[in-house]
Amino acid sequence: MRWRRSPWRHGLSSSSSDSSTSFTGPRYSLCRAPAVMYLESTTIPARDGTPLACHVALPDDAGSAVAAAADAAVLVLHGIAWHGRPYRDVFAAHLVDDGVAVYAMDLRGHGLSGGTRGVLAPRAVNLDDIGAVVAHIRGRHPGARLFLAAESMGAIYALSFLARDPGAAAGLILVAPGVFLSAAQLLDPHGVVDLARALRRPSAPAVDIVGPRMGRAVRGDAFLRLRRGDALAFSHLSLRYLLGLAAANAAMLWRDAGRVAAPTLVVQGTADRAVCPLGARWLARAMPGTVEVRMLPGVAHDVLWDVETAAVFAVVRGWLRARAAGPGV
Repeated sequence: MRWRRSPWRHGLSSSSSDSSTSFTGPRYSLCRAPAVMYLESTTIPARDGTPLACHVALPDDAGSAVAAAADAAVLVLHGIAWHGRPYRDVFAAHLVDDGVAVYAMDLRGHGLSGGTRGVLAPRAVNLDDIGAVVAHIRGRHPGARLFLAAESMGAIYALSFLARDPGAAAGLILVAPGVFLSAAQLLDPHGVVDLARALRRPSAPAVDIVGPRMGRAVRGDAFLRLRRGDALAFSHLSLRYLLGLAAANAAMLWRDAGRVAAPTLVVQGTADRAVCPLGARWLARAMPGTVEVRMLPGVAHDVLWDVETAAVFAVVRGWLRARAAGPGV
């Protein structure tokens, strides 16, 4: 992959336009600031016409004029109750200088996407939505190899999507994949109280996900301030949301993971108290393709917003370089 230099600019549009204004920096990145990039937010129509928000970083300031020249493209799927822009910012901070175009979508019902806010769409709908964004990226970057990246909850949908469409991506990057919930989460007394409340009103946002349990699941105060202060994120979820996620995870565990042969990099902290670190090892055994697992001693669930994040992306960059050569997927 080649390196580029250009001014860092930002655009906001309802399509892939090039309108831009000056932008001071990544609101959601706690890591190093990138030297250069072009940023935009756009909407992509789903199969049923629902607008899907997608946050984009391109390896130049010329916007779509250089989009086709990207060496690789990465589509990032966000974690539970959040949205794509924080992930766009942190992935772009480390990858755009290598000629990688970064896309991070808001799942339906999350962030700036259409749908009912706080409601997790059915698994099949989410997979169709991911397919719509993948088709958009392929059309915009016909010569680039496309990779999927996902954190926590996003890993469930990334794996199921590639099981359904094996040729959709040249590889997969999973960060703290939400394969198994940690025992600490299951036994947390606050969670028991929330569950009792949610059982009485299963459609109401009764389960607190940013309170004490989140504080124990991560190790960075800066990340907690970032996540808790994000107006586009959800602080509470309904039991129906969580049951829908559990059903999607069951389908991934029992059927989909064993059908994903794409080269995969799994990055997992050993001190993660949100998801069980053993899930990374389980994936390495369950998936038929080449799976490289990097366990990070002492790192918690906030892998992408940690003091070790730069080292994590050094691994990611090397992994991408080894696989980005050749024709697009």
